[in-house]
Amino acid sequence: MFYPFLFMDIAGGNTLTDPYTGASGQGAYPWRGRITCDPAPGVAGSPDKTAAAATQVNAFFGAATSADYSVDGTSVR
Repeated sequence: MFYPFLFMDIAGGNTLTDPYTGASGQGAYPWRGRITCDPAPGVAGSPDKTAAAATQVNAFFGAATSADYSVDGTSVR
């Protein structure tokens, strides 16, 4: 697997559930995203280390395969 490094465009005052605390409102504009199960590991009901976690991972990555892309010079389409 790889460790994705994402910029999260999450404005202050949002109502997104924090997967670690269950509270409403995630931190504003975190400098990098944390990718985790929902709810997060260590939180009651977390699918961590279960088949349900694999379902969440598959939903995140989607069903794209190399056949869905083409390379044209330095561009990937």
